[in-house]
Amino acid sequence: MQWTCDAFVQDFLATPQQCQNLETMTRAQNNSLLWKRHREGRVTATVAHDILTLKPQTAPLAVINKVMKREQSNLSHIESVAFGLRYEGKAKEEYKMEMECLHEQFQLRECGLVVEPRFPCSLLLRVVSGHAHATVKVLSK
Repeated sequence: MQWTCDAFVQDFLATPQQCQNLETMTRAQNNSLLWKRHREGRVTATVAHDILTLKPQTAPLAVINKVMKREQSNLSHIESVAFGLRYEGKAKEEYKMEMECLHEQFQLRECGLVVEPRFPCSLLLRVVSGHAHATVKVLSK
């Protein structure tokens, strides 16, 4: 068992370049097998909420299975998830249009998994839906 755990943790170690490559290669997010694979063993926001609201009678193995994504589930039937899937593109486009009015050379692009190289096994995996870049000019009198 110790060897299995050590091997699993070793699999998380990544250089800054590997983290950047992972982000680039997983921009399709849920449509990416690599995205799904690298979420295994990481506590995402949904899992963190489930752990936070855990009932004392919940079996520890159920929590481990959830973190390890052993029981993959389709969450698209949940109202908030369905809403996000339906309106994410429109929300991004409206955000982009608003920011383009406020910032010169504003860009919004898709992004994949963002893993911090210094803490690859950290408890919380940041999942973001896009990166934004803008030029801000400061005018002095």
